[in-house]
Amino acid sequence: MRAGRLARHAAWPLAALLAGCAAVPASRTESYRCGGGREFALVVDARAGARLELAGMHFRVWPEDGREGVYACEMLTVWRDGRTAWLEMQGEPPSRDCVRVP
Repeated sequence: MRAGRLARHAAWPLAALLAGCAAVPASRTESYRCGGGREFALVVDARAGARLELAGMHFRVWPEDGREGVYACEMLTVWRDGRTAWLEMQGEPPSRDCVRVP
């Protein structure tokens, strides 16, 4: 009986730790509107980089090492600074006037 009680008490800290980790949101979406009507959303996943959604397309982007708020892939780069962003796509003029929308 004592071993059973010990096992229950030993499992409690692990369960509490796992429950605390589960409470962290897996992802958050940030929507932006740029001059000229371009809109995009950046879905940031705490565990797996981010996904940029633009004009019905989805791009897997990754944080750039040593550059906070910068995500990139082969085709595009997005910079975030507070409530503003700058989007640059290969072969397109950059959108430097993007503002986060609710």
